[in-house]
Amino acid sequence: MAARQPQRNFFDPDIPAKLRDVVTAWPAAEASRASTPFKIEGHLTPRESLILAEIVRGNSSKEVARALDISPRTVEFHRANLLKKFGAKNTAELVRKVLS
Repeated sequence: MAARQPQRNFFDPDIPAKLRDVVTAWPAAEASRASTPFKIEGHLTPRESLILAEIVRGNSSKEVARALDISPRTVEFHRANLLKKFGAKNTAELVRKVLS
């Protein structure tokens, strides 16, 4: 049975541009919030940026792993780091924070 390719045209085509804007503005915006209960540990690594873009597109860990030719466990590791950096409790909150 052939593997089914995810339908990518369902999502907003401006997501990569929005994500790029959010990722570049995020450290300054979060650092300026005095009431934020977490501190920014640093900027996103290039691999975290790639994984975040795939997560925002709605891909699962296995789909991200296939797209980037890495292990699903590695994706989960980077996802956990992203959740920590953005102060999100789950992936849905992470995506909400990135796109808002």
